[in-house]
Amino acid sequence: MITLIIAITGAITGVLALILQYIEYKKSKVKLKVNLDEKKSFYSTGDTSYKCKYFGVISIKISNCSALPLTIDEAEIKYNDVLLHYFSKEKHINKKHVYDKQSYTEIVLFEQAKLPYRINCYDTTFLSFIFPFFDEFINNKFEFILRTPRKEYKYKFKLNELEEMFKNNGR
Repeated sequence: MITLIIAITGAITGVLALILQYIEYKKSKVKLKVNLDEKKSFYSTGDTSYKCKYFGVISIKISNCSALPLTIDEAEIKYNDVLLHYFSKEKHINKKHVYDKQSYTEIVLFEQAKLPYRINCYDTTFLSFIFPFFDEFINNKFEFILRTPRKEYKYKFKLNELEEMFKNNGR
């Protein structure tokens, strides 16, 4: 009788320990939530030291929904066979819309991402990624890829031209 009670107690505690380990495993899985900020994402002319005319600005809100910190190692954009890697070098782009000679609107971007970028557990950050933007990307949906040591995340985005953002809203 005593051995039966010990066996049942051992089975119950073993199953409970397995359930607790599974819960800890699920909490430690990398969960990244990414949302595009459409009001700060566009393509426009920019730095003349590059061969391309346009630059794409992808402004995103990134939330780490896991119990472990997360490091973003690489970012890139891809359309068909064209793949562009993100470099943390500061790029200057046109983010100003001129209505007339005396009034204009300038978009204030988030902090430009410097990779690798670490996000603490259950933390949210706002970043802007600026890519040289070739003709293939204009008016097309492209893949935005974020790589972490554990996983690769892919999102589909389409950017509008800076001037188009203001034509629809008027003044």
